[in-house]
Amino acid sequence: MLWTRDFEYTMEFMLPLMDSAALAATHQQANYILDTRPVVTDVGPGDEPVFQAKMVANLANFTANSTLFCSRVGQLWKGLGLVYAGPSFKDGLVYTPTPQSGYGFTDSILKSGHHLFDSVIHR
Repeated sequence: MLWTRDFEYTMEFMLPLMDSAALAATHQQANYILDTRPVVTDVGPGDEPVFQAKMVANLANFTANSTLFCSRVGQLWKGLGLVYAGPSFKDGLVYTPTPQSGYGFTDSILKSGHHLFDSVIHR
């Protein structure tokens, strides 16, 4: 699910440069992501819920419009709970028993166990 992560990073740094039409398109794209991207895949939640929450929070903070955030807070909270609670959270760190791609330069290598990037976001 790299697409949500990439969109969030681009959006976060481009928001100050966007005009009203671009902001409206960004809002529409965020809704599309939230409607179509599952927070849980066959290998666990990964970082999809984290970047969905980050995307919505950054958009709400920048535009001073909390409508999207307020309408999706339950969905976002549930997704974050899948990462930071239950079997996905072990020993104070994000954990996956099933191999999945992580984050960064080794994202093409399937790994299992503790995922430090998602754990750092949690702290």
